[in-house]
Amino acid sequence: MRYYFKTTHEDKRNNRTWQNLKYLFKDVSLIDGTVDSLIDISSSIEQGDTIYFYDFSMLKDDFSSMNQLVDFYMDCYKRGVELCFINAPGCDTKNIENLFSIFKSFIDKEDRYKYIRNIVNICGDCANNGRNMAFDLKSASLQLAKDNGTVIGKRKGSLTNDPNVEKIKSIILSNAKTFGGKLSDKEIMEQFDIKRTTFYKYKKHLKEEKPIK
Repeated sequence: MRYYFKTTHEDKRNNRTWQNLKYLFKDVSLIDGTVDSLIDISSSIEQGDTIYFYDFSMLKDDFSSMNQLVDFYMDCYKRGVELCFINAPGCDTKNIENLFSIFKSFIDKEDRYKYIRNIVNICGDCANNGRNMAFDLKSASLQLAKDNGTVIGKRKGSLTNDPNVEKIKSIILSNAKTFGGKLSDKEIMEQFDIKRTTFYKYKKHLKEEKPIK
């Protein structure tokens, strides 16, 4: 059997992973509710069954602590219940077992679960670092777009009083041959480091504001 647990973060963002997974696997069932519900239901899930999650870090946010999450993880691992993290496959129980198998011959059997627990913690840290990096890159991308004249959060084609936009429009108006300047469109884009889409968007606005005679 297959199961899917939807995190609080997914509910807030109306994530469609559950619908897509249900289309892919006809036998998948939704575990609805809180982490407490997940823990209760997982105790009755049998060896060889799989619980899917969208992301390890999102799941961690729903648990009261990392230790509580790892306790849940280790309980499933010991009972042979597969945990699969769609957006962080490195945290899957199968991958943890494969990683542990590399050096398990050097470890005493009684220490097996202690080492696996440490590996899970490390993989969790890696997943969290990956999420933080993705967030930083997204923020940088938005700021770069804003610096380049793209209006964030405005309806497509709308005008704005953003000073960056006015700066780009001023550059185009002063330099473009279309408006009496000396530079070609390509030269302006290269010289002032303006993206092609941004350039033509505001050139179009300028044409509408100042019809060419």
